Amino acid sequence: MTPNEQFLLNMRDAAVAAEHIWPEYAACEAALETAKTTVGQPSQSNFGQNTAFLQGNNVFGTQQRAKPVYQTLSLQSWEMRLGQRVNMVENFIKFPDVATAFQFRMQILRQLPMYYAALKATTGEQFVIQVSASWAPAKSLDDTPAPTIHPVYQFSDGFYRFVGPRWSTGTARAQTVLQIYAAHKDLFAAPTPPPIITT
Repeated sequence: MTPNEQFLLNMRDAAVAAEHIWPEYAACEAALETAKTTVGQPSQSNFGQNTAFLQGNNVFGTQQRAKPVYQTLSLQSWEMRLGQRVNMVENFIKFPDVATAFQFRMQILRQLPMYYAALKATTGEQFVIQVSASWAPAKSLDDTPAPTIHPVYQFSDGFYRFVGPRWSTGTARAQTVLQIYAAHKDLFAAPTPPPIITT
């Protein structure tokens, strides 16, 4: 088994423990979110290698809250603004373990209205498309309040365009997550080996 395959199975198991509704797809999200990136291009060959994951068990790039939870990890990061990559230092949550990161992710999905459509998805693919297209109010580059951002869906290719100054995720996020799933669906279909019992 390759390190990527083991990573995906470990993430799936953590998602199952957190009662994620689509654990295999959540594992593929984790693969994308934790891959080391170069100039905004995610690599599918090095899952679990970004700094937030290695130093903080942060599976989804979850940023620290105004009232901090757990510990804080300050890291170089980037986000998309006006369709352009902007580099910055951001504070991420340093989770005690991966299971806690998945539990926190599920809390976010259940609490925020922008994710309700994702939670109602009847397929894993629909879940990925909806969760990747979620939007939130943002600030403009000069920190003045920006209008609410509404997504314009383009489901056939997994790309999204947003009306407003900022993308909440990379525009090809859903497409990439679904490619990771397609490349590893046989791994997820394989029966789980029974636990080793020692006496």
